[in-house]
Amino acid sequence: MSFSSVKNFMRSILEERKNLRWPKKDDVIKSVYLVIVFSAFCSVLLFLVDAVFSTIIRWVCNL
Repeated sequence: MSFSSVKNFMRSILEERKNLRWPKKDDVIKSVYLVIVFSAFCSVLLFLVDAVFSTIIRWVCNL
């Protein structure tokens, strides 16, 4: 890899950086809310699946 290719690569990075658009505050808040709700839903779902399997395994082991 030559120095000129590294130089061109760095220039292209700087050019792409000019096109960068940050999301609006409302969009970020909505996304964070969605992630929190989805994480809570998955936590509850995993808790229920774990409780069901624990009950089944305890029942099978006590036979």
